[in-house]
Amino acid sequence: MKAAGASCSSWKTITITGGKARYQECFQTVNGKSQVKGNFQLWDTKTDGRSVQAYARTDTNHWYGDSVSWEHFYGWSNTSKPSPVLSSGWHGGDDFELTIQLV
Repeated sequence: MKAAGASCSSWKTITITGGKARYQECFQTVNGKSQVKGNFQLWDTKTDGRSVQAYARTDTNHWYGDSVSWEHFYGWSNTSKPSPVLSSGWHGGDDFELTIQLV
C-alpha cells in the first residue's frame, strides 16, 4: 500500500442553541485513490435534558449525488465536559460531513 502524506483542514465550529461541535477534514491518497476522514468533538452546552446528536459521514461527489462510503450517529449529553475527540477513520471519498441537532 502506497500512501501520500495526509493533510487536514483547520478546525471548524458548528454552534446551535444548546450544543456545539468542532470538526476537521483530513485527506490522503492511497494507491491513487482518494480517502477522507473526519475528526470531531461534541459539546452539550445547556442543561435541559436533551443531548447533542451528530450525524457524520464520508462520501464522494457531495454536490452531484452522493456515494456514501461510511455513516454513523453519535450522541453526547454531558454538560460538564466535551466528548473525547472522535474519528471516522479513513474511508474512500473526498468529503466529510457533520450535522448536529438536539434530541
